[in-house]
Amino acid sequence: MVGHSIGGMAAWLFAFLHPEEVAGLVLVDSSCERQLERWFTTEEKLSARRAGQRARARALAMAPAGQLVPGADAYRMFVGLPDPTLSAAMSESLHRQRTARVYFRALGSEMDSFETRSTAELDEARRRLGRLPMVLLTAARSFDSAQESGARHQAALSAMHSEITARSGRAVQQTIGCGHMIQLERPEAVIAAVNEVLEMID
Repeated sequence: MVGHSIGGMAAWLFAFLHPEEVAGLVLVDSSCERQLERWFTTEEKLSARRAGQRARARALAMAPAGQLVPGADAYRMFVGLPDPTLSAAMSESLHRQRTARVYFRALGSEMDSFETRSTAELDEARRRLGRLPMVLLTAARSFDSAQESGARHQAALSAMHSEITARSGRAVQQTIGCGHMIQLERPEAVIAAVNEVLEMID
């Protein structure tokens, strides 16, 4: 199984619940349960949550009106600046996905469940994974390390990833020199991780 970000949490939850169905895991800059608690104080977390909710609400209103366009603050937040390393087809695909109203509805539901139901499910299911083959890719630039808070968050994320890999006797953690969207910025790293897990499978 391969999971990115919050999808990484879903992948290792499935591995906890159905180990007989999982031959190996590739976790791509996976989210972790309670990571917001380890990044922020209670007030910072509430402030960040409120800011995220306001931004998603603004994007939801702008998307159907055709106002979520390059140059808008919400576009820069949710779609991002053009990446010259991506093909024109990939850039257009990302634009279509991240300017669709349904995308922001799904994102809101995902974030609302992240620190509550998703974490509770992992708490209940958590177990050792024996010698399950696993590669966990940690993005080196998920945060702006030039800022004190960014460096602190990056270090905390790397530590949380180490805790995940400690659950398997055949797990490898690799740091990739890019941002959170490793599969877009460094797709060859994800392919290599899949091949590495395949080689580890008995």
